[in-house]
Amino acid sequence: RSGFSKGDMDEAVGRLARAVERMDQWLQESAGPFLMGAQLSFADVAIMPVIVRMDDINLNTMWTDRPRIASWLEGIQGTSAYHATYYHGSLLTEKYPHLAKKPNSGNIAQA
Repeated sequence: RSGFSKGDMDEAVGRLARAVERMDQWLQESAGPFLMGAQLSFADVAIMPVIVRMDDINLNTMWTDRPRIASWLEGIQGTSAYHATYYHGSLLTEKYPHLAKKPNSGNIAQA
């Protein structure tokens, strides 16, 4: 009911930042567009919910300096599997619009 402590949030955001950094490195090493190279793999499917959620709640600023991740997400969003999984209304901010980041608020949306 009262949310998470600042320490817990900082730790979680730090873990997400490290995951984004590793993902960017893997995309560079594989020459993309997916984590293991040219073909979509289970590695992409495993990280997809995390990146999609981050994008949904406006944590996509964590990869503004990592265009490979933005391109990866666009590639994932272009698949038929993505559309079957994330049908309209399935994203958190579609169900709960108040969780979406307000323009110029400077706050991270919290679930």
